[in-house]
Amino acid sequence: MGRTSDAKERIIDTASRLIHERGFEHVGVQEICTAADVRKGSFYHFFRSKDDLILDVLDHHWKNARSQYWRLALGDDLLPIDRLRRFFHMAYFYFRQTSEAQGALWGCPFGNAGLELGARNRRIVGKISEIFDDAVDHLQTTLREAVRNGELENINPQETAVATWAFYEGTLLLAKARQEPELIRELGDTYIRMLKNSAG
Repeated sequence: MGRTSDAKERIIDTASRLIHERGFEHVGVQEICTAADVRKGSFYHFFRSKDDLILDVLDHHWKNARSQYWRLALGDDLLPIDRLRRFFHMAYFYFRQTSEAQGALWGCPFGNAGLELGARNRRIVGKISEIFDDAVDHLQTTLREAVRNGELENINPQETAVATWAFYEGTLLLAKARQEPELIRELGDTYIRMLKNSAG
């Protein structure tokens, strides 16, 4: 077996990949342990249940998304509206590349979790809500700056941030359902036009 010092990280990394590909209900603890090269006993040393693992998997996905995707997409090197456009374009390039590498577009891990588990597990609902609130806060910061510098007028930044996130998640769901990454860029551009027209 592999080293125990990084066993927890390997379990989380492996579970993140398998669950994103096939869904939470279709990946078992034993399969995760086998793929991660750890004993099943080690799994229960770190996690009381599969649900506990899922919470860490969601945190893992969000930590990576914030440090890699969000930090770059909403970086202050562009005007706010251009950052929002880049937000959708970077999502398009990411999902196009990963779908080519994986053979399919797996969609948003947070949206997938909400759809699959939201009706049955309040702890996971709470974690997803926490992540979504953080995402909305990031978008709201960009929208507030767009209002301050005059790019957007007549909008409520908080409400618009929620709407932007809802549009984004819906776009990813449609792209996954159709297996068409290009929809992310196309609909992102449509949303930016709608936003500018409604806020003019």
